[in-house]
This record gives sequence, structure tokens and C-alpha cells, in this order.
Amino acid sequence: MRKYRLFGIINPIDVLLVTLVLLLIWGAYLLAQPQTVAADGSRLIRYTFELTERPEGFHERIEIGLPAYCGVNGWRVGTIVDVYALPNMNDAPDERAGIIRRVEVEGLEATYIVIEAWAEISDYATNIGNFWVAVNRQVGIRSRDFGGMGFITNIEWVE
Repeated sequence: MRKYRLFGIINPIDVLLVTLVLLLIWGAYLLAQPQTVAADGSRLIRYTFELTERPEGFHERIEIGLPAYCGVNGWRVGTIVDVYALPNMNDAPDERAGIIRRVEVEGLEATYIVIEAWAEISDYATNIGNFWVAVNRQVGIRSRDFGGMGFITNIEWVE
């Protein structure tokens, strides 16, 4: 069977199969890479972080311009650019009507903290460094003036 081998030792079919497998692996690697939306790979974003069930006036104690950090890892996740509050709402049963209503809770507010940061945006994720930003994601965020677990409620690009 040496007559079907190159130089008497290499089987051409084996070389072809190994080359084909290597090409398939390389193609899969290229397809698995995230494709960036922005030409330079980074974009200025603003996202809103919601803290609920805070005492009235809590939002007035948060200073604009301070850095915000991930509460778990301590990564810097942006700069606070705006803070506002809305009445804290909870579900409560209305037994007469047989429904559940949203009612305002006395003495509590929902605090919204708007954070601005440079983010890497791809087809799969929006990341500030290793911090993944996604709407409805529960995260811990802290600053000098506050700390807590809450949800990201909005993400927008800054033009």
C-alpha cells in the first residue's frame, strides 16, 4: 500500500482531511467573534439604575458627578449625571373589585440614577470593561453616597 503515499510515508487523503478540519475550526472561530457596531469599538452610553423602597428625599443626598462602582467587584461603571425620584409603587389587592391595583407607598420613593460611561457594544452585549449592562438586569451599584441592589431600566446612546 505504499504506492498511494507521498514520498512513501504520507497519505494524501490524511493531509486533505487534516487541512479541512483546520479550515473548519478557523471558520468557526471567525464566526464566533462578536462584531462591533461602532467603528472604534466603544460608544458613550447612558443607562438608568433604579433603587426602590428608599426613604423620601433619598435622591437629594446623591451627588451628581461622582463615579459609580459595581457593588460586587468594585469596577468603575461610569459617572452619575442625573438623579430623580418617583413615588414608590406596590401591588395591593382591591378585594371589592376583585383586582390588584398599583398604589403609592407613603414615605418611600423609587430613586433613578442616570450613569454615563464608555461601553464596548457588540451584537451580543454591551460591556463597560467586564461589567455587562442590560435592561432588566439586577445589579449592585454603589457610590460614596449610596449603595444597593436594583435594576437597569434604560440604556441609550449619547450622540
